Amino acid sequence: MESVIWLTSAIGPWIGILTFGAFALIPTVYFLSSARPPRKSVRVVCPESGEPLKVLMRINIFRNPRKVGKGLDVVSCPHFSQEEITCSKECVFNSRAQQIHRRAGERHIEKTAMVVS
Repeated sequence: MESVIWLTSAIGPWIGILTFGAFALIPTVYFLSSARPPRKSVRVVCPESGEPLKVLMRINIFRNPRKVGKGLDVVSCPHFSQEEITCSKECVFNSRAQQIHRRAGERHIEKTAMVVS
């Protein structure tokens, strides 16, 4: 009985910290999971300068890639390091970018088909 009382008094102060840790774990798991849209580095031709660039794009498989700002979005570009990207984002219409978006959609369908069946 004494050991139960000692254990309860030793664990008591940690209950609040453990509760806070459990709530902090939820957003951590979300940010580390695949729930966020994937990012992919793609070689495209810049519509402004005509130069080939390696651009980081965010892929959202639930949006239509043929609409600017939908489906594919330029996250970072070498011409705009640490600044907001202000050039036209027509490079999302590049065939390579479209192929990556289509492949990501197909992978998602394959994964969900395995989960459903």
